[in-house]
Amino acid sequence: MVYLYQFLGVDMARPEEALPPPVTASQRFGQVLRGLRHDAGFASTADLVSATGLARSTLTHFERGRRAPSKLSVLALERALNARGILFALWEDIQFEKHERVRFGGLGNIRSLDGDRSVFIADVTIPDNTIMKPLQRFDKTWRIRNAGSVAWTGRYLRRLGARAGVNLITTPELTPIPDTSPGEVVDITVPCVAQFLEGSSRANLKMSRSDGSYYFPDKYAQGLIVAVLVQA
Repeated sequence: MVYLYQFLGVDMARPEEALPPPVTASQRFGQVLRGLRHDAGFASTADLVSATGLARSTLTHFERGRRAPSKLSVLALERALNARGILFALWEDIQFEKHERVRFGGLGNIRSLDGDRSVFIADVTIPDNTIMKPLQRFDKTWRIRNAGSVAWTGRYLRRLGARAGVNLITTPELTPIPDTSPGEVVDITVPCVAQFLEGSSRANLKMSRSDGSYYFPDKYAQGLIVAVLVQA
């Protein structure tokens, strides 16, 4: 039947397969890449081939986080999608994650605790895509609720990926989270510095212990996000 529709000139393109929850830096890159592709009006990876010179299979692997892009590939995607630096920032996170895996033998995780749950409430300061000057200092505050039955004691927000770079928002590696009882709401503030170059950048932070191992290893894959747009 598909061949009949194709013969009649009817578009029978299959809907895109949903991306998995992003856990690795490559998967975070892929999720943002798909969003930028849609925003730029490219309905599929096939439509992006001529604009980038990259093979469709390569683009599909990038979006699904199965393959880390080269710097030249990121440059081609930045130009085609007018990404304004966000893909370069995510690519630098990929490089940092590779370094961490070699150095530490993998990214630390701990078991999920029964009854442990977090709910995002609001961006108290610096909503996504707030305009900043190069190297501008700011404090990003999120409000979340301890929606589980486990008290949060001695917890931190840990930066995912590199803490600083030309295209990256700079943050501490670990920021303490005030102790929070079940049902309570807490504001968490992280000091930040905007990237040097003009364009978009973002940072992901996830709840962890002091040794860097993560809480919620199988949930809240992207953690909390700060995203800014630098203009000179």
